[in-house]
Amino acid sequence: MRQESKKRAAKRRREAGVRTEYLVAHPYCEAARAGAPGVCFGRLAVHEPLTRARGGSTGDPANMRTCCAGHNTAISQNVETMRWAYRAGFLKHAWEGVG
Repeated sequence: MRQESKKRAAKRRREAGVRTEYLVAHPYCEAARAGAPGVCFGRLAVHEPLTRARGGSTGDPANMRTCCAGHNTAISQNVETMRWAYRAGFLKHAWEGVG
């Protein structure tokens, strides 16, 4: 049995290309530039303000921010940083949508 359908694999490849393009266009920690608490460390990754669990798209540049590993982790695990992230648009509730 196939682990991943051909359709899902094609979607994942398309989205990976969009994420790579976003990282190339934004080669810095957007959270740090926006004034996030804490210090930058680790490699850059694409962060999704509207998570997949809340209906967000993994292939929509409007739902992407570049964050270092430190800020990406803090946004999801540190209460102070989470509060900042909601105010700054780095985290969104499901009812807020993208945009």
